[in-house]
Amino acid sequence: MLRLAGADRLQDVVARLQQNLAAMDRAGFELEQAHVYSLLVQAHLRRGDWAAARQAGDAGAHIIERSSPTFYSQLEGYAGPAHAYLGCWQMASDASEAKALSRQALAACRKLRKFAGIFPVARPRSMRLEGLYKWLSGNRRGAIRTWEAGIELARRLGMRYEEALTHLELLRRLEPGVASRPVHLAQAGSLLRQLPAAYELAELKHWSDGEPDLPLTT
Repeated sequence: MLRLAGADRLQDVVARLQQNLAAMDRAGFELEQAHVYSLLVQAHLRRGDWAAARQAGDAGAHIIERSSPTFYSQLEGYAGPAHAYLGCWQMASDASEAKALSRQALAACRKLRKFAGIFPVARPRSMRLEGLYKWLSGNRRGAIRTWEAGIELARRLGMRYEEALTHLELLRRLEPGVASRPVHLAQAGSLLRQLPAAYELAELKHWSDGEPDLPLTT
């Protein structure tokens, strides 16, 4: 749903996800709710609604705390809190808020990494988010190494979308003029044009044209 939705459809996506949550709540599908909360986090981040993203991340984290990793399809639910706290951390308005979000992000990344240790399909996503944690913590070399390793792993696993998103993450962070930026731009474009990824393709066009007027989502 998110991959097909351009920026003009995000409000409709949020409304549909909230309807799904209500139906799942009535049916008692708690783990499925964690998955939907993760999608809500990402939709809210794309809209720049940081408070709503954090609220959805908290709700997903509350469910994950009470669950155990039993199926690889739980990946989205385990990733949601990390997306929320990392996304909000980079937009935090004061030092105390940033510190609290950094702690939450670290805990969420560790939980996702533990999940990825059981289900290798989660490793590229875990590495992408771990790289962002390192970047926001000031360990930029470590972040780049983690992202580059994540690209290689996603390529080996045939996970084109994750590979493309990690190239895109590097595009967001590297300074203009860095020699590797054109490579990441070309690789992200080649991969995304093979996939249903309207939002990411729109962001990529902004990067091709210059600096994007878009939130730095995860």
